[in-house]
Amino acid sequence: MDPDVQKVIDTTVAGTISALESAAKEASVKRFVLTSSAGAVRDIEKHIPEKPVLVDEFNEDAVALARNIPKSLTSLQKGFIAYEASKTISEQKAWAWVKENQPNFGFSTVVAPAILGRPLSVEKQGHPASSAIPVKLFEDNAAEFKYMSRFFYVSGEDVGLIHVAALVHPDVGNERIFAYAGPYSWNDWLKTFRELCPGKKFPDDAPGLDYAMSKIEGRERAERLLIDMGKPGFMGLEETVKANIEHLLA
Repeated sequence: MDPDVQKVIDTTVAGTISALESAAKEASVKRFVLTSSAGAVRDIEKHIPEKPVLVDEFNEDAVALARNIPKSLTSLQKGFIAYEASKTISEQKAWAWVKENQPNFGFSTVVAPAILGRPLSVEKQGHPASSAIPVKLFEDNAAEFKYMSRFFYVSGEDVGLIHVAALVHPDVGNERIFAYAGPYSWNDWLKTFRELCPGKKFPDDAPGLDYAMSKIEGRERAERLLIDMGKPGFMGLEETVKANIEHLLA
């Protein structure tokens, strides 16, 4: 992650608006789907059960922090703040652009948390983004990602199909789709690892990761789209984690 906060924000916003402007010039474009992020909604540590995640919520805390980054933060921490702020601002700017310009296409965003599961090609792309973390934990090398030890996940297959639904489903239009399959903790992953590899030594369970998480207001809508597209619902956590590390089991 790039720790240059303003550079990340400016680049992300410019790319988003440029894509919208290009799409608006083509009469054949009927829908535009923007991939957003859970980071554009709320900080990871603020997902408490007393405060549900709302479909119109944006991460203003990340935007405020990005304007006054503490010098004491590491490059990784600065990069994560830059990422969250850039996704927040770029999605807000996109909605504002659509409202102002009234293009001839429908506009929706898919809000995704940690995307886990089977990569398209381990040989050619490795494990991109969040899907690298289960691999790191499997190898006992995930300390720098401890901030992701308790959060929400979605499989790459499911979030991909939700994007397709946003493009073709007749009932989708001008909405944020929250592709949150469910919560996870590293202890859940470790349980799956131990079942798959009973002879391998893994780290001990981390204490304090069994706390309740926020209710996701838009989750049922996203799962309904998956069902309409032919899936039984979101892929379960165990199946998703197994797919994420299956190449390590050979």
